[in-house]
Amino acid sequence: MTYQLLVIIVVINTIGFINSTILFVNVSFTAVWAENATTIAGLSNGTAGTSNNTLSSPRGLSISSDDILYIAESKNVRIVVVNLTSLQVINIIGSGPGSAMYQFDHPYDVMML
Repeated sequence: MTYQLLVIIVVINTIGFINSTILFVNVSFTAVWAENATTIAGLSNGTAGTSNNTLSSPRGLSISSDDILYIAESKNVRIVVVNLTSLQVINIIGSGPGSAMYQFDHPYDVMML
């Protein structure tokens, strides 16, 4: 069983530029939350990018029962897969925009079945 959690991320840089993202996260009913935050995907200062350790317009998240995080990333047109045990990016799914296999058109969500 899962429930949906609304997450609003707001980043204000040193010159006052505001970047915000609203996410609806599917969370396992048995999830346990830590009191201290740890950046596990992207940069802690909110800088966007295209490398494996940066995100650009993350839109949807899903966590599988085996602690794998899937992030639908709209601007980089890919799904980032992170192992929550090792905190490592273990896969990037997507080879750019298009209709061929492993291509997306700006993915906005990920659902685990």
